[in-house]
Amino acid sequence: MKGLLQQFQATIERESLLPSGSKLILCVSGGSDSIALLHLCHQLNRLFRWQLHILHFHHGLREESDEEARFVRNLSQRLNLEFHLRTTRDFQSETSGLQEKARNWRRAEALKLREEIRADSILTAHHAEDQLETWLLKWLRGAHLSGLQGMSRSDPPFIRPLLDFRKEVLSDFLKENGFEWREDASNQDSKYMRNRVRNELLPLLRTLSREGIESRIRDLDNQSRLLQKELESQYQNWLEKTGPVSELPISVIESESEFLQQEILVRFITGKTGIALSYRQLEKICALVRGKLSLKDK
Repeated sequence: MKGLLQQFQATIERESLLPSGSKLILCVSGGSDSIALLHLCHQLNRLFRWQLHILHFHHGLREESDEEARFVRNLSQRLNLEFHLRTTRDFQSETSGLQEKARNWRRAEALKLREEIRADSILTAHHAEDQLETWLLKWLRGAHLSGLQGMSRSDPPFIRPLLDFRKEVLSDFLKENGFEWREDASNQDSKYMRNRVRNELLPLLRTLSREGIESRIRDLDNQSRLLQKELESQYQNWLEKTGPVSELPISVIESESEFLQQEILVRFITGKTGIALSYRQLEKICALVRGKLSLKDK
């Protein structure tokens, strides 16, 4: 069986993710996942000759944050890699939606740095467990069947080259090579939904599925992507027929299938309000529309 470095290289080459000579930003928190990504890219750099830049985010929320920033800075210096630090104090008083706001901040800062240094891609260390957690969270929140999908490996300029690798494999790679990392204690805090999915739900599902949960979700993920592709095609055909609409009279959608009606409605409402509807919310709206269609028939 190939080692992690060889498997990682095979993924990069098979998917044509990171061309030789690319300028890359690696988002490195100091945790095992991102430190594994850093060392893997650094070891392959002799072959691909990338220009590697390390980006670390300091959220100002934990006492350990200063030490983690120093750790990543010192490691970058030892490896002769450019280090960039982004800090904020904006989250210290946050009580709700903290994780989502922090993700949005990190994304915005990474995009700013990419613009500043004219980088080609931004690499994050999302791995196989992160993929499962994302899918389960969407399911728990009531996503539409066509939206029950995990993250994409390539979502330019963001690249997630570790999506096929389990966290324990990344940790084993670090231990075998004597590489240090830092543990974030907040990953065990059960007040965050993602942590409960990671630490409670996922282990239970693994046991109940006899370690088959990955393949079950992967199958559903693939079906969801096919459904999304079909709905996208139907929606574009409808749009070509009707043209862009600033309002959505019932007469415009009444002859379409119920499935396409739902897609048209959710896109129209999200486009106007920016609100992502759960399927239950969409069903209630569709019920109102069907009621008006029935009255019209009478």
